[in-house]
Amino acid sequence: SFYPGIQQTTGPHGISLLDHAYIGLLRKEDLSADEIQRQESTIAFLEAMGDTGGPVYLEVTEEEKSMLLGNYYYGDGPLDGFKVALNMRKMLSLGPIDGFGGGLLKTGAHTFTYNGAPSVAVEFVVMGGTVQSLIVRDPDHSISAVKRS
Repeated sequence: SFYPGIQQTTGPHGISLLDHAYIGLLRKEDLSADEIQRQESTIAFLEAMGDTGGPVYLEVTEEEKSMLLGNYYYGDGPLDGFKVALNMRKMLSLGPIDGFGGGLLKTGAHTFTYNGAPSVAVEFVVMGGTVQSLIVRDPDHSISAVKRS
């Protein structure tokens, strides 16, 4: 292989090559028999490699979603913070107070990665069953924001 390990790479939205191949078969009715056969061959090839599924994310319960939703501030200004909301797919998202955000994918207890940016970690600080703050980290930076609402 020219690029060892490429089969483990995820795309810009955190989707593995294998998952992309499966998605390609979702609309079989729109594909020719030859296209279906090529797609199935790609899936078989990727599955045979054994390590192409990409990361496995944990389920977020409705109770946890409810607990994490809200506005988190790192400054005194009305827009100096993050909003944790539900996106159209009913998954947690992180974005600016006045805008839309990207999905949060659960990797551990109160720990998430930002969809499409696997080097970004989002950790919620929970004490006594109440969310106090969140910390957003990338390899070079870290920012804490306190939950206010």
